[in-house]
Amino acid sequence: MRTLLCPTAFVDSPFGHDGKVARLAGGLTWFSGVELIQIEGHERTSTELVPVEGIEERFDAGMAEQWEALTRARPALQLGQRTIRLDQPQVMASAASNGGKHSAQSDQPRG
Repeated sequence: MRTLLCPTAFVDSPFGHDGKVARLAGGLTWFSGVELIQIEGHERTSTELVPVEGIEERFDAGMAEQWEALTRARPALQLGQRTIRLDQPQVMASAASNGGKHSAQSDQPRG
């Protein structure tokens, strides 16, 4: 029999939840619960929803390995000269966000 870990109970931010949430793949998604799915052969034999807080006390070697894979930070993506980090927001200004002050059309006389 083996146990699969499935993150659930996602939260918007970790603030005020110290020790009660875990970071998914080192990114900007946080979860506070895990579904433990018991598998025997090819059959699901049971499921249980458990909080993240204190979950590591229940781990066997296989579950600890899955937890590491679920929560481990992923490396940044190198796309040519650009580096995209997955652990912080990626924000880009647009004409809509700056009122059009820096768009090509704003340089044209209105009339």
